[in-house]
Amino acid sequence: MIPRHPLDVQPVNARRAASLVAASEGAVYVEFLIAFFPVLILFVGLLQLQAVFLTRLFVSRAAFAAARAAAVYVPRPDEQGKVTHEISDQARTAVDDAVMLAAAPVLLRGWLGEVPYVFFPSSADSAPKSERTSFSDEKANMVRVRLLSTYVCHMPPLDLLMCQPYQGRRVIFLSAQASFPYQRADYQYDVEKQQSAD
Repeated sequence: MIPRHPLDVQPVNARRAASLVAASEGAVYVEFLIAFFPVLILFVGLLQLQAVFLTRLFVSRAAFAAARAAAVYVPRPDEQGKVTHEISDQARTAVDDAVMLAAAPVLLRGWLGEVPYVFFPSSADSAPKSERTSFSDEKANMVRVRLLSTYVCHMPPLDLLMCQPYQGRRVIFLSAQASFPYQRADYQYDVEKQQSAD
């Protein structure tokens, strides 16, 4: 038996490292991990986008319900029977109730951060701060309603990419606008006849 040269003898750790480098048993697992995380992020992103668009659809439907409720509840008779066209507290409460009922599915799921805020812009392209309080002028032939709300992001890895920080949560801001014909008939109620019917 020929003795090995002292320089040919490798330490045990070096031999083990060389065998680990040459091993291919875990290659499939590593490739799976490399491919899995991008696919997982894509899948979670699609789920989040689906929830955002569904919430936006419900907010748009709530805007239409608010405009329709406003067209019904804004014209109210006063004590003398004359119909006023002011946005009263009663009309605003009725509109808020219509919005809450229309947005109930996404509110109950926790996708909306709060009940959408309702305001009545004076025109379709008006600034967000300009709000109508009366429909007494002759040009008020449409009730326009704009809703503002927030979608609460709830899918952890992607909320950092898709959503903005707001009041301690990560959200996407939503707005919707709808209009409904305002039948502003200037009619007079017969208060005595109405009271006798009641």
